[in-house]
Amino acid sequence: GSLAGQLLEFGMAASTMEAVVSFDAVLTNRGNPIVKRRFEVRVPVNKVDAQNAGAALNEAANRLAQEITDWIIAN
Repeated sequence: GSLAGQLLEFGMAASTMEAVVSFDAVLTNRGNPIVKRRFEVRVPVNKVDAQNAGAALNEAANRLAQEITDWIIAN
């Protein structure tokens, strides 16, 4: 099988003081979807600025990648 998907969000939510990364993943077999799942990771920040945003988005993206990897292995 293979993984396909769409990045839904990669940015800062100033109202909640969080970096947010979300991704809709689809595992396919010969082009046919077999399992779908939405992943979302939120990382809080003390201040919404370039330095904090960069670090929080990096952490969120790395966590998201690990969650997707674990999901692929389990399926």
